[in-house]
Amino acid sequence: MRGAQAVGAFALRYSRGARFVRPALVDGTAGLAIGLRGRLIGALRFTFSGDAITEIEMISDRDRLRHVDLAAPGG
Repeated sequence: MRGAQAVGAFALRYSRGARFVRPALVDGTAGLAIGLRGRLIGALRFTFSGDAITEIEMISDRDRLRHVDLAAPGG
């Protein structure tokens, strides 16, 4: 998927699930952790160029999630 408009429209479709999303450092990079019932079910890792997000990687594979380094921002 490419372009801010396409990504924004896609994100709006899932905005009801925002209560399950928390800011996180994903492998040391700004991102989001997605949890449900105390279990990590996904992570988003952002790539930036200046002030703009240029890439969003969705990590949902259970094996990959086990190896993702998650931390709360600022600590």
